[in-house]
Amino acid sequence: MADIGGSQTGRFNSPAGLWPQVLDDAITEHDVVTVVREYLATLGPDEISRLPADCRPGKVNDGEDIGDFAFRLATAHLEFAGSRADRLLLERVMGFFTQASSRLAILQATRSP
Repeated sequence: MADIGGSQTGRFNSPAGLWPQVLDDAITEHDVVTVVREYLATLGPDEISRLPADCRPGKVNDGEDIGDFAFRLATAHLEFAGSRADRLLLERVMGFFTQASSRLAILQATRSP
């Protein structure tokens, strides 16, 4: 996995358009979890507070947490009635978690015989 220096842990620092590439470079579940943690670290407290209450991120330990969070974001998106700016934020975070879940599914499929 390519390191992109300068982030919270020094491992990743990715402008929004590079997150899909960083996820694609993940080769293990642990890598995906690390990328997700780094992505969440880029969200400020103001952004997190604008997400629906049940969609505010908690600790991400494994792929199951990522899939659960992606599902909660998608469900909230269906019922969302907030401002346009808040909808765009929700869609951005939802898109990232959808991609992370997809990457985990691909990794699991390639591991299985």
